[in-house]
Amino acid sequence: MKEKNSIAVLQQSRSQVLHKKDKGFTMIEMLITIAIIAIAVTPIIAVLSRGTYSNRMISKKEKAVFIAQGEMEKLLSVKGVVFSDSIYSVKRGNSHFFIKREVKDNQGLLTISIRVYQDTTEVPLAKLRVLANTGSY
Repeated sequence: MKEKNSIAVLQQSRSQVLHKKDKGFTMIEMLITIAIIAIAVTPIIAVLSRGTYSNRMISKKEKAVFIAQGEMEKLLSVKGVVFSDSIYSVKRGNSHFFIKREVKDNQGLLTISIRVYQDTTEVPLAKLRVLANTGSY
């Protein structure tokens, strides 16, 4: 009889344990799950934000290269004009670019250098340099 009582007690305690587990997640289990998800998602968000920044910088540099090429084409298409160093600004879309033009005469050979900056950046977004014969100008 004692064996039957002890077996019944074991089965009853086992069923109580199973019922407690069937009730759902505890608060600690939820917090651990949230922490694991946060740890897993943080690097993904960092990579996505770096990718967005890189795309923006590539777009700015691409615009700067197009501006530099356009300015160089303007200079090379004009004949008989003496160019000097200058700094001026150009607006493309919502962006302002500053262009620094340097012209150096090296014994009949012109070195024309165009640098494109945005805002107050010290490093140019684009650099373009051409050697031209002064006889053709």
